[in-house]
Amino acid sequence: MQVAEAMVLSGAANRVLVTTGELCSRAINWRLRNADDFRRHFPGYTMGDAGAAAILGRSSDERGIYYRRFITVSKHWPLATIPAGGSMHPRGEEHTYLSADGAALKQTFVDLAPSVVCLLRRESGMSFDAFDRILIHQATLPYLEEMLEVAGIPSDRVEVTVPTLGNMAAASLPVAFARAIERGAISRGDNVLWLGLASGISVGAMMMHV
Repeated sequence: MQVAEAMVLSGAANRVLVTTGELCSRAINWRLRNADDFRRHFPGYTMGDAGAAAILGRSSDERGIYYRRFITVSKHWPLATIPAGGSMHPRGEEHTYLSADGAALKQTFVDLAPSVVCLLRRESGMSFDAFDRILIHQATLPYLEEMLEVAGIPSDRVEVTVPTLGNMAAASLPVAFARAIERGAISRGDNVLWLGLASGISVGAMMMHV
């Protein structure tokens, strides 16, 4: 989204197609040896397959993206990873499965949330009350509820998808956006806040006037 926006604003492109496809089921280990294996691979069983696409173009009015911020705290990358594909583990089926410490990952996000929220509010000058709908990445419902409480995000404005669709990785936010539009929960003129959370640790925020 950030690269596409830059291309449109620079005049390099009139419209840009942005897509995401997540086949999280490929990272599930169905052949476990013991309880330690189950704990390490458990987050994979909470994930769902999904995809989404969007076309970005220059706005002719006040609608569109008006704030974006991306933050990475890379020292936490081992908390959730699929080791295969790089020079360290180029092959070997055992490295193609998601391996994660779900509790530690959740705690890291909870610890970082207050400072990240403070930064976003200071830079944008916006409070959560200014948004009609909030889209936030969701791993599990209990983790989501704790994250909302710690960050001070009003739960009644959050589009909740995880109970029925699971953790859809990068497709979580665009799928939630599309479902909210279909239900009439987002309509023209609304302010929408996108909050992406990813292992890494990475946090992405985008504010949009629909």
